[in-house]
Amino acid sequence: MTTAALLSKGATFSIVPSGGGLVAVAELLTLNPAQFTRALLDVTTHDSSGATSDFITDGIYDPGEISGTVHYIANSTNDTALITAMTGGAKQDYSIVVKKAGGTATIAGSGYLTGPGGGGRAGPGRRPPPPAGPGARAADLIWRNRRSGNIRNLNAAKASSLNNQRRASDSLKRPGAHTPTCEAGPP
Repeated sequence: MTTAALLSKGATFSIVPSGGGLVAVAELLTLNPAQFTRALLDVTTHDSSGATSDFITDGIYDPGEISGTVHYIANSTNDTALITAMTGGAKQDYSIVVKKAGGTATIAGSGYLTGPGGGGRAGPGRRPPPPAGPGARAADLIWRNRRSGNIRNLNAAKASSLNNQRRASDSLKRPGAHTPTCEAGPP
């Protein structure tokens, strides 16, 4: 069986600093693309059929995070650009270029740098790559894809309301749970 797998060597991650063009993040060691997710809301009621839970989709999806590891060299151009992106707090455009059969593909978007670290974290069973040169160490990056705060806040309120409804419903379903009672007054 043949495979469509390609080596990822040559992948680039670039950011657009304020007032500039795309600048490739140098010394990129690892790059993990975003994983899209969509939440489900539990809408189970007492009349749900078949004694099974019912769910609906949240209506919006989470574009996820892009993470990676770079060689960190203090006061380098890379270091300065990443610190500026983090401390500035502004949304920045980004571009990821990867190989595909017969050329390259570009994934572009906007996001926020939320976690430049300096620990060289490694996943389970992996060691961080060795730093390049004297004074270098591995640094982790977490780039949060853009998301509308208004939609998120509205969604959080909706989810909170549904969770409160579910908690009230769950307390009625649980054996031994407090059940409100009515007492008759004096005859």
